[in-house]
Amino acid sequence: MKSRHLFTLILIFLIATNVLLLTACRSKDSELTQSSGVDYLVLTTRTNHSRVKLGNSVQIQFTVINTGDQPVIIESKEWPVLDILVTTLPSGNNIRTWSIENPAQVSHRIEWQPGEAQTLTMIWSVSINDKLESRFSILGLVNSDTRVLQRSGIVMCLEGFCE
Repeated sequence: MKSRHLFTLILIFLIATNVLLLTACRSKDSELTQSSGVDYLVLTTRTNHSRVKLGNSVQIQFTVINTGDQPVIIESKEWPVLDILVTTLPSGNNIRTWSIENPAQVSHRIEWQPGEAQTLTMIWSVSINDKLESRFSILGLVNSDTRVLQRSGIVMCLEGFCE
């Protein structure tokens, strides 16, 4: 069930980010930020690089803020409510997952008060063992038991493969 959920998530993300593939990889190496939101939760994914280079460290931040005037509660028994995935494109192979690297910090229930934010931070030290491809997606997720509720993502390119 988990692998089917992950496959569906990656497929949806690949379809939704076709425009980002072109814009992120044409720019010079710089910070990238992408925000999205549905209802009162606003998601922001941020990296300190737009290009991936062997030996570099990429700092990834995923922030979810409640912009509404009521508390928001999300629960998930099987999946972490918040997570970050680093995947290769176009294959969709997972390179890094915040929840796997930080099991003691994983939350299965989060309550946001109005104006409150939750942030995950991850450092990706890019190595040859990452099975590098020409493009990568950095995806911040808000999960429930049955599906991904919301997502925010960035697409990065491997140095030398950027247009």
